Formats: sequence, structure tokens, C-alpha cells
Amino acid sequence: MKFPNFIRIGILPLRHLLEVNYDSKGNVHFDSGVEANFIRVLSEFLGFKYQLVITDDAEWGQLKDDGNWTGIIGLVHRNEADIAIAHLTMSPERSSVADFLFYTVEENSFVTNLPGFVMKSLFYLLPFHAYIWISIIIAAVFMPFLFMILRIKALTFHELLFRYLVFFLGNRVVLLQVK
Repeated sequence: MKFPNFIRIGILPLRHLLEVNYDSKGNVHFDSGVEANFIRVLSEFLGFKYQLVITDDAEWGQLKDDGNWTGIIGLVHRNEADIAIAHLTMSPERSSVADFLFYTVEENSFVTNLPGFVMKSLFYLLPFHAYIWISIIIAAVFMPFLFMILRIKALTFHELLFRYLVFFLGNRVVLLQVK
């Protein structure tokens, strides 16, 4: 099967994926983007020319109550475009009116400085800052004493908390105990 010399491509311009610009005659041309580069490479490799068709409603495509499709799925379904390229999600409804071809593009990347050397024995300490580790150690030492005081004095945690709060604030407050 010979690939056609000319195809109409339905598109939905999206930032970084498929960006377009217009010439002085109002014709649409690719500006940049991952999917724009994909079409350029295919066009050069397969030797075809193309015309870009932008959907009027700026939608990917959904089935309306009257049975017609919106968006770029509608362009293909109404034969206004031969193919459509966009960041589309395949659904059973869309698959009933159009065939889907999956491709993967991995364009995003993150760059950081290389980390310094870390000893393997200290690696488990890295997820938390030193202040967090100090707080954990203080809590681990302090909690047994707190529970011992609660058990000896037969106080509830709230009563003990209130007494320490009063102690730290420097005020004398008489606690009323209801028995």
C-alpha cells in the first residue's frame, strides 16, 4: 500500500506539544512542539505534504446528543481531516468512530547537580533534616518519663499538659479536681 502524497491533519494546538503560527495568507503552520516535530519527521521520511486543520470548538472530541462528534474526533469522523494528532485519550466511544495509534514521547527531563559522596551507613538519615532527628531522639527519651509521671500521679494527659503549660507560663493556677 502506497502512502498518500497529501493528507489533512486535524490538530488541537497545545502549549509545548503542538504549537502553531499563521502566515500572511492565514494558513496554519507548525511552530514548535513534540507532536509538530513528530509530523515533520514522518513527512520527510514518508514523502508527503500536509495541511493542518484546526478544530473550531477547541475540543478533543465528545459525542453530542444528536450523534455528531465535536473536536478533532469530529474532524476525522466528518472526513474533514484524514488523521488527527493531539494528546488524545482513547475511549470506547471514540474507538467506535476512529482508529487509534499509540506512540510515546518522553521530552520532559529534570537536571540537578550531582550529589556529593554519601556513606552507605548514613544513607537512612538523609530523608530528614538534623532538627527532625533531634526531635525524634528527644521524644524517645522524654515519653517514658511522661508515661511514668502519668502512672504515678494518676493524672490524665490533659491535666498533666495543663500543669506543664502553667509551669512554663509562670502563673499559678489552681486545678479543680472533680471526684
